[in-house]
Amino acid sequence: MPAPPPVLALPVPRRSLRLAALFALAALGCHGSSDSVVPGVPLAEEAPAQAQFRVLRAEFFDADGPGRAKLVPRLSEFLVRFPTDPRTFDIEVYLVWARLESGDRAGARAVLEPLLKGESGPRLDFARVAEAAILARSGEARHALSEFDLLDGKLVDLDERFVYGEERARCAFLAGAYERAVEALLGWLVQAPLDRQNRARNTATELLRLAPNAELVHALEVLRRPSGGVTSPDVEMARGWLASTIARQLTDLALSRADPDLARRLLDAAPAALRATPEGQRLVALAAGAPKAPAVAGRAVGLLLSLTGPIEQRRASAAAAGITRALGSARADQGGGAGVDVLVRYDTEDVDAALAALAADGAALFVAGNDDDTARRASARAEALHVPILLLRPLDKPPAPQGFTFVLGVDDTAAEQALVQALAASGKRELGHVGPGGTSCSIEPSSPGKPRFPVATWKRDGVDALLVLGDADCARDVASELRTARERLTLALGLDAGVVSATLGLPTLTPGAGSYPATAPGGGWYEALGHDAAVLAARALQALPSEGVARQADVEALHAKARDALATVQAELWTSAHPGFAGARVLGRELAIVTGGPSEK
Repeated sequence: MPAPPPVLALPVPRRSLRLAALFALAALGCHGSSDSVVPGVPLAEEAPAQAQFRVLRAEFFDADGPGRAKLVPRLSEFLVRFPTDPRTFDIEVYLVWARLESGDRAGARAVLEPLLKGESGPRLDFARVAEAAILARSGEARHALSEFDLLDGKLVDLDERFVYGEERARCAFLAGAYERAVEALLGWLVQAPLDRQNRARNTATELLRLAPNAELVHALEVLRRPSGGVTSPDVEMARGWLASTIARQLTDLALSRADPDLARRLLDAAPAALRATPEGQRLVALAAGAPKAPAVAGRAVGLLLSLTGPIEQRRASAAAAGITRALGSARADQGGGAGVDVLVRYDTEDVDAALAALAADGAALFVAGNDDDTARRASARAEALHVPILLLRPLDKPPAPQGFTFVLGVDDTAAEQALVQALAASGKRELGHVGPGGTSCSIEPSSPGKPRFPVATWKRDGVDALLVLGDADCARDVASELRTARERLTLALGLDAGVVSATLGLPTLTPGAGSYPATAPGGGWYEALGHDAAVLAARALQALPSEGVARQADVEALHAKARDALATVQAELWTSAHPGFAGARVLGRELAIVTGGPSEK
């Protein structure tokens, strides 16, 4: 008996499916509640509200981040027009997302906080997804990732699962959990509806650029392995697309940078078919070239700085200024810096390759890590290369006692705790928070002419001190608005903002270390750290010969000599009363709270 002809399944537009579902729901009448058909989405009591809700919901889930940001006025208008409509909870959750996408994290939190006190269920779960997204975009990606994990499998609505999958994958990349990030990305691509596959793939391509090349090579190896069980065609299609996208990205990088090491690793990890392509042949030729071995070009410091965001860019500029000024633009005669060269790279997408290139160019010692992720990766690579490195940010774990990593940076938590304790000792109990984890320093006014910061809210809530953990510009802006409002709150400034404590016209507390902030340069804490890194490096490199060497055994011996010298040299530092590491790998430093500005009376 002949088989029946195949049925051609034409794709149905997503919005048509949504409308069909709503008509089916209406046809059910009193045979079941709305929650039993569309979980967590009650029917609107008024036809205009119901129609407007449908439009807003469709536009919200069909939009990307910038598109959602544009919905703020219309979502707010719905809440004004229909304050008692049962769907206001959903609209308020959408408004949280819209404010978050517009950059107004403080406004998003203000809308979200009362929602989180509602009854548990699918609607609250999507609000908690928004809460985790706010954490991730406030610099608390690791905390946010644990919150996303708690929500895994709880979201029922297909649209909400799509948003959850994207935000969870993005958060994992931001947290530096790259293996989990690729797993989350794969899961999101598998579940993405057909009409959103292109959008998901475009976003995935952007997120993959956040991962180091070494992590992408590892991901490619994992994706090529047999899954070890029966998988669906959707999973295999997503795995194939992800693997080919990673391979293409790594191929472009290896060829554009003429990186033989990356070419070799890629050819080992990628499918054999890659070698048969024109790009693959170029990779084979590149991989056959001999890599440039490390050398020591006299007394040279290799400086690797991250420019991935505005905070990193500001820190990089300040640290570079501190280093070059201390060394006199690489040829200073102060602080023992005579004859010291500075080799600079700003590319931290592939830290391994950047540090290997600095070592090949002759750097005998590295300075790096103006952000936490770069500090972690740079330390690991420096240890592998056996080249001493000075980090501007602390590590999660102490460096090895006899290793090549030396930490200059301070844990932000230690400075924050010292400030909170000092405020409590002075009788301050109600604290406001500006900077990471609080009101954003980049918050925009709600309307032209309005203040940027919630001064009126602080006053209403009885706030008597502000913890300002942003930079100097952030502290100036906060102080300016407080003075305009004639509010004399005490400002507890983080290390980076302490440099302007005497100029704000308000009572201030700031952590002090060594002579900082009394002798602080204009660039603040990171310029002072750059200065200290430079004088310590210059003293340590005096133990090396001024001429360059290239023989491997000699290079390794000089790197070890620079490490041992860095552990014991002494110099007058700006950020610590200790003159050096004294044989340790973390610079000793005692934080003391310094008061400034006019008295409160």
